[in-house]
Amino acid sequence: MARPATDMKALALAFLLFASAFLYWASSLPKPSSKEAQEFVRATLNNFIPLPTAEDVPVVSEPPPLAPTTHAAPEQKQEEPPEYDADFVVALEAAIHDGINVERVRNGLRVLKYDEALADVARLHSADMAKNNYFAHEDDDGCDSACRLDAAEYKWRWVGENLFLMKSNFRYTVSDAAAVIVQGWMGSEGHRKNILQKVFTDEGLGIVVSGDSIYATELFSRPR
Repeated sequence: MARPATDMKALALAFLLFASAFLYWASSLPKPSSKEAQEFVRATLNNFIPLPTAEDVPVVSEPPPLAPTTHAAPEQKQEEPPEYDADFVVALEAAIHDGINVERVRNGLRVLKYDEALADVARLHSADMAKNNYFAHEDDDGCDSACRLDAAEYKWRWVGENLFLMKSNFRYTVSDAAAVIVQGWMGSEGHRKNILQKVFTDEGLGIVVSGDSIYATELFSRPR
C-alpha cells in the first residue's frame, strides 16, 4: 500500500532530526585534557606489577651455595711400611745423589758424576760399620777414606767423605729418607763444605740397612 507523499516527507524529516541529535551527542563527549590523560594512564599502569629492568636484576657471579650434605668418608687402606730391601737401597742411593746435585746447582756449581767405583768402596765401609757396630771415618784398623780408595787401587787427586746414621723404629719412604740425609748434611758445616766443594767432580754412595738402622757413606773425588 502506497504511503502518501506527506508521510514520506515527515519520516525524512524525523530521520534528519535524529541524525543531527546523534552527531551532536557524539561530538559533545568530553575530551580529556593532557593532565587528565596522564592520570588515566597512571591509574591504569598502577594496576600492573612492573617487571624488573636490567639494573634491577641482581648479578650473581657464583651459584648460591648448596645445602650441606653428609657422605660417609671412603674407607682408606692403611699403607704398609716400606720394606728396607735391595730395591729400597738402590732407590735411596739414587735419590740422595739427585738431592746432592740439586744443592750444588742451587749454589751455582756443576753436578757430580756418579762413580760406581767410589760407590763400591762406600758400600764396603757402610757394611763394616753395621757389622762391627761403630760409626766413624776410620775403621778398627785406622784406615780412612783415602786409605780405602788406595786399597781399591782407585786413582784420585782429591777425596772427601760424609757419613750418616739413621736409627728409627719408623720406616721412612725413599724420598723422606733421602731428604733427611741430604738436609742433615747440609745443616752441618763440614758436610756442607764437602757437598759444595768445587774441586770434586765425582760422587759414590753406599747404603746399608741393618735392622732399623740405615748407614750412609758418601765419597767425593776428583780422579787422576
